[in-house]
Amino acid sequence: GRPRLLPTFPKSDNGAPNWSRDGKWIYFYSTDEKGLFQLWKVPFEGGVPVRVTRNFGIYAIESEDGRFLYYTKPSGIWRMPLNGGEEEIVLDQAVKWPGWALSRRGIYFEAQKNEKVRIEFFDFATHNRTPIADADNLNPGLALSPDGKSLLYSRNEFEDYEIMLVKNFH
Repeated sequence: GRPRLLPTFPKSDNGAPNWSRDGKWIYFYSTDEKGLFQLWKVPFEGGVPVRVTRNFGIYAIESEDGRFLYYTKPSGIWRMPLNGGEEEIVLDQAVKWPGWALSRRGIYFEAQKNEKVRIEFFDFATHNRTPIADADNLNPGLALSPDGKSLLYSRNEFEDYEIMLVKNFH
């Protein structure tokens, strides 16, 4: 089909689109009246954008159970109830906005360790962080397979960009 423009905000920095779990909304960031990034959502079928965050937000993912919206801030990954309520920090770790993936049990994320980068898993139940893979020359961006058994990331090797697959990491 033909591409169509979703209503966002003209002359603003709009980006990082992502679907709601039910496919009826598109989350995105845009700058507010103070020039800070905030999360918004707009109906997929069109309509007026609705402001989601008040205290900064960039990239959003809804939880599988439909209870929470997880999103990044410079200070880490936060969440808020989808039906309204206060936000809370989940992972106190600076993460590049596309550098994480949400699973039912926790968050996979890119962690900077000295000069190295590695992928780690933050477990919601135990709050433990487990190393998954070293990821030198990592380009921001993680994707978890629907069954939760494989993780995709990309890396830059001598200006050649590669997509890597990690399997059987549990």
